[in-house]
Amino acid sequence: MTEPIEKIARRDFLALAGGLSAALLSPPEVEARTTYAKIPVPDVGYKPIVKDQGFSSVELAPKSPNNYQLDVISRIQRTERWRNIAEAVEDRFGIPRGIIYAVVMNESYGDPLQPNATNDGGLGLVHFQPGTAIAYGLDIFGNSKRRGRDHRHGRQLADMLKECKYDIKCVLEEDDRAHPIKNLDAIARYLKDGFSRKGNWEGAVQTINPKGRGYAGRIFRWQNAAIKFREAAERDFNERNRGKMVNGHKLTYDFYIKSFWDMNRNFGLGDYKKLKRVA
Repeated sequence: MTEPIEKIARRDFLALAGGLSAALLSPPEVEARTTYAKIPVPDVGYKPIVKDQGFSSVELAPKSPNNYQLDVISRIQRTERWRNIAEAVEDRFGIPRGIIYAVVMNESYGDPLQPNATNDGGLGLVHFQPGTAIAYGLDIFGNSKRRGRDHRHGRQLADMLKECKYDIKCVLEEDDRAHPIKNLDAIARYLKDGFSRKGNWEGAVQTINPKGRGYAGRIFRWQNAAIKFREAAERDFNERNRGKMVNGHKLTYDFYIKSFWDMNRNFGLGDYKKLKRVA
C-alpha cells in the first residue's frame, strides 16, 4: 500500500511538533507601511495533475538536536521536497538562492501542515501568525487577526487539522498558509519589504524575528549547511531505505525528491513560474 503526501506530512508533524524550540517559532511582524504586501496572492490551488506516488515505507533521518550533522540531514531531507517551489519564488522576487529554503529548514522542517509546536497560532512551511498572513493577502482559518502569539487560534488550528485528518487538500480549503506556493510567495514578499526598509538581506531576514537575537545568522548558517550536507543527506537516505521499492521503482533519494518536485505541479507550480517577475 502507498501513503499519500498528506500522511507523510502528518507523520512528520507528529514526530517533530513536540521538539521545536521557541526560537524557531517567533512570528513575523509587519510594519504599518509595506509595498510587496499589496501584490496579489498567486491564484493557485490544488489540481491532481500528477499521481501521488505514495511513500509508505520511507524512512527519514530523525530530528536530532544533540547531533548537529544528523539534525541538518533531517532538515534537508524534508525541506528538499519543496526546493523547486522555493527556487521559483526566489527567482520571481530576485531573492538570493537558498534563503527561503533555509528559512523553511529553520521554521518547519519542511512540513506544510506544521503548526507552531507551542500552538501559538503559526502555520505552514514558514510559520505565519494570523495577522501577518492576512496583511500579506492570505485567507486563514478562524477569525484571529493577531500578529503575535494567539494560543486560542492555535487550538483552533489543531482541531481543524484533526478534523481534516491531516489531508493537505482539506486544509488548503481552510487556510492558505498550508499551501506551499502561497506560503513561500508571502514570505518572499515579506522579505522584500524587509529589504526595502533595511537595505540588505541580513537585515531583511532578521525582520522575520526582530526580537530573536541572531535569527538572521542562524538562517545563513542553515543556508550554508544545506549545501555542505546535501550529499550526506542523500547517502543517509539511501542507506536507510536500501532495498525498498515504490510502485516498481527503487526507493532512492533521487527518485523520492524528484517525485515530490513533480507532484508540486499539483499545487500550481507550472502556472506560478509563468507569473511576471517582480523587482
